[in-house]
Amino acid sequence: MLDPLDFVARLVALVPLTLGLIVPYIIYRRQKFLVGGARIGTSVVEFEGNVGGFYLACLMGVVFAAIGTGVFLFLGNWWLGPIFKHVFVD
Repeated sequence: MLDPLDFVARLVALVPLTLGLIVPYIIYRRQKFLVGGARIGTSVVEFEGNVGGFYLACLMGVVFAAIGTGVFLFLGNWWLGPIFKHVFVD
């Protein structure tokens, strides 16, 4: 039997992961709804995108954010580390 606190901890850990996986699909469905209902004169506008492109864009965003964070942390420690050590230690 799971401890209630352990269950809540697992649930809290699972929610961001599942919400993160569903967001590109929600954006895709919203875009499909908004564009699919549009008309120009008597012509119907159709959305021909696929959900894979939205997942790819979100994945690229996560990768670039991770790379940027790594570079910032590395350069911040290497370049600004001595400055902060001097300022906060002395």
